[in-house]
Amino acid sequence: MDIALENCQSFESPLGHNYLDKKSHRVRNNIACKFIEKSINSNSSNKIKILDIGCGDGRLLEKLISKRIEVYGIDISPTSVRKAKEKGVKAIVANLEEALPYESKMFDIIYSGETLEHLFNTNLHMLEINRILKPGGKLVLTTPNLNGFDDRIKFLLGFPVRHINPLCEIHRFHIRPFNFRMLKQLMTSSGLKVLDLKSNRIRFASFKKNRLESYFLAKLFPHLGSSLIIHAEKVDDVKEINMHNCVA
Repeated sequence: MDIALENCQSFESPLGHNYLDKKSHRVRNNIACKFIEKSINSNSSNKIKILDIGCGDGRLLEKLISKRIEVYGIDISPTSVRKAKEKGVKAIVANLEEALPYESKMFDIIYSGETLEHLFNTNLHMLEINRILKPGGKLVLTTPNLNGFDDRIKFLLGFPVRHINPLCEIHRFHIRPFNFRMLKQLMTSSGLKVLDLKSNRIRFASFKKNRLESYFLAKLFPHLGSSLIIHAEKVDDVKEINMHNCVA
C-alpha cells in the first residue's frame, strides 16, 4: 500500500482524530494559533488569504473565516477535504510531494501543522511554500522535535527513538524528522527567516499510564521540547536550495 494513502487512512480513523484532543496537542495548536493571530494583526491588507497545509477536516482555522479572511486548505484525504469544505474552508485534494496547485505570491499566511515530517521531498515543499507566499508573508509551522529531551536520553541509552521507530503505531509515518537547527537551516535556505521558536512541553520519561513532563520548562527551553513551533517570514525569493557536504 502506498505510504501516503496508509498515512491518510490512519488519520481518518478514530485514533487519528482523537489524538488532537490530548493536552500536549491542544497546547501546541494554541501556540500556533497565537502566531497566526499575531501575523493577522500585523497585516494591514483589506483581504488576507491563509493556507492550511495538511488541513484535515479544517477544524483549526475555520473560526478565522470572515469577510476579511479567506481560509484555504490542502490535504491528501478526500474525506477530510469534504469535511473542511462543509466548514467553509476552500479546500482541495492534492499530493504535497508535488508542486502546490496555487499561483505564486498568493498567500499572506501559511500554516503547516504536523505535516513536514511526513514528506520525502522536504526541500521541494519548502521551496513551494516560498513560491506561494507573498513577500513578507508569514509561515507558522509545527513538527515533532527529533531532539526532544526524552529522545536524547533514549538515544544515549540505546532505546528506540519515537520519531524514527518503524514499530510505533503513529510515528512510523514520520519520514523526515527535524531538530531545530536542521529546520532553521532548511528555512534559511528556502528564503525564510525564523522569527520565533516555542514548544508545547518537555517530556522526561513515559510510563504505561503516566508521563513525567513540564509545560513550564518548555517555555524556557523550547529546543528541548516535544514539538517545534516556528513563526517565520519570507525574506527572499528562492528557486533552488544549495546543498552542502554533511560529511564530518
